[in-house]
Amino acid sequence: MPKRSDRLNSLVKLAQGEENDAAREMGLANEQLNKVQLSLDDLILYQAEYANKFTQSIGKTYTVHELGQYRGFLSQIDSGVKQQHQIIETASLVAEQKRQQWLEKRNRTRALNKAMEKYKEEEQAFELNKEQMLQDEFSARSKNRF
Repeated sequence: MPKRSDRLNSLVKLAQGEENDAAREMGLANEQLNKVQLSLDDLILYQAEYANKFTQSIGKTYTVHELGQYRGFLSQIDSGVKQQHQIIETASLVAEQKRQQWLEKRNRTRALNKAMEKYKEEEQAFELNKEQMLQDEFSARSKNRF
């Protein structure tokens, strides 16, 4: 008959697999968050460079059409920055959810490992007691013979 620790070992292995999967998903979510954050950083940098380019050419005369295009393009960049902030917020929420899922899986794995260790200790203590009883019985029989 299999020991309790052996039966629980299957559950521990399954839980460890689930924990590893959750850790992988958390890593992917964090990578995605970093990626969209870098995109925002690039967009803000481009926005600053474009505005700086216009400011440096302040002595140049622009037509009304050119100024309108400049303002329209800056408006598009501003809109892109706002959208990117929303994307980051969503990616951040997903990353946090994945982190929470991983923590739950990790805690489950730890609890199962702890229970398995307890069962192993109990089984070992039982075996030691059983061995001691056999030795005591053997000693008692040996004394009765002589």
